[in-house]
Amino acid sequence: MDYESRKIKWYWFAVFLIFCGVSIYLLFKANPFLYSHEELRSAMTTGESLHRQSIPAKPVTAEKTGEITYYARYGLDHAAVDPMSGPRSKNYEEFYKYPVSSGIDKWDVQHIAQDQSGFYLTGKNPWAIAVDLEGKVRWKFRFKDKALEKGLFPVLLDESSAYVVHPGGEVVCLNKASGEIRWIMELREDLGAAPFLWKENLMLPLRAGNGMQLVALKRLDGMVVGERKKLELKPGFQLSYAKDLDTLIATADNKVVGVQPETWQNLWTQTMTDPIRGPAVVVSHQVYVATLGAKIIRIDASKKGKVDWEVDLERPPASAPSYLPVMARLAFLDTGGAMVAVDAKLGKVLWRGAVENRNPLNETWSARVKGQNIEEFKMDWLHKGWTIWSPCGERHFCIYTPNKGQPINRIALSGSPMTLPLAVDRRLIFFGQQKGGGYIVSHALEETEIKKLKKTDASAN
Repeated sequence: MDYESRKIKWYWFAVFLIFCGVSIYLLFKANPFLYSHEELRSAMTTGESLHRQSIPAKPVTAEKTGEITYYARYGLDHAAVDPMSGPRSKNYEEFYKYPVSSGIDKWDVQHIAQDQSGFYLTGKNPWAIAVDLEGKVRWKFRFKDKALEKGLFPVLLDESSAYVVHPGGEVVCLNKASGEIRWIMELREDLGAAPFLWKENLMLPLRAGNGMQLVALKRLDGMVVGERKKLELKPGFQLSYAKDLDTLIATADNKVVGVQPETWQNLWTQTMTDPIRGPAVVVSHQVYVATLGAKIIRIDASKKGKVDWEVDLERPPASAPSYLPVMARLAFLDTGGAMVAVDAKLGKVLWRGAVENRNPLNETWSARVKGQNIEEFKMDWLHKGWTIWSPCGERHFCIYTPNKGQPINRIALSGSPMTLPLAVDRRLIFFGQQKGGGYIVSHALEETEIKKLKKTDASAN
């Protein structure tokens, strides 16, 4: 056989290459043990998003930036004033209760963000969990990092998105309804304080050597906006907003700082004698802070943080005070188990009464009650029924008159409240901790609504 007859024909070689290509394609496509491209990318960059339930047929899209739906203490002023303008009934009773089953071992909730869609939970583990108002887990998200030296930050919420931030600088934007990932940004830099939403952006305070820098991410797509801004603030700062002055008020350690929100430059600094507990409470240009040295201090943000007055207390406040409008008073629980009322104009203690709060929540808030309650408890009509609402005893939430701290009502709950109540329609919804462990969502309904429901059930039977 001559040399030409022993050569490999080119067309046989082409057939062989096609056969190999098809075989490899079918192997990768049909093998159930291999990741898809999207699954591999998700596993490599974000961890897992598991057990998603109640996914809508048409997922919410983020075509534009939605309104921010959650601020701690009901607003960026942190005054803890009832967001509903009208008066409330004093008669609430727990009518529905829904145990929460996360399916996660050693689940310890530290932070709870809430809005009309439900509760968003984080803690010292890699999980962020969304729970609806009936205690059902809608979705879970887990970062790759299983052992966290610091817990995840509270979830940030707007109308359509939930922003979950890892202390190591990884940011994930999720569809708030379904838990589907919208975008991911990995800065791989440690955060020095809690992130926050500001206008169209998500703001990340990052550590930078001995100082801090502020990075802005566009909420729609996670892209970095502009250049980094230098922050002359200490790590762990908390922000409030003085709307009348268009000034942010930062508290960190023993300092109160006015910050210009366009340039992020400090306008003024006021140093307290003791560390500050909680965020500043802002009412117009007046700023109230609680200190670990058992003081409440008022400063004037319009006069470069000038101290107006300070009042000495028997015990340090357990949280920042709540503000009672019209009557200009402050209320708070102290570390000795008492509730305290302070005149916000004169800076003097009006009364101190035992509450013996044995709940994780130690904050108060202010809300109005109806006219019939004003007359029943001999309150001043001039002050429009503003009252103090607070956790009390064990697994209870109470209402008190502002003049002497007279109890108006006690709402018994199946769990110890961990957050201020979420007001939805004619009910107050609490996220609580059960006595034997675990968590529960409680719906406290107005007495009139309970009567209607019972009447409807009776007629149906």
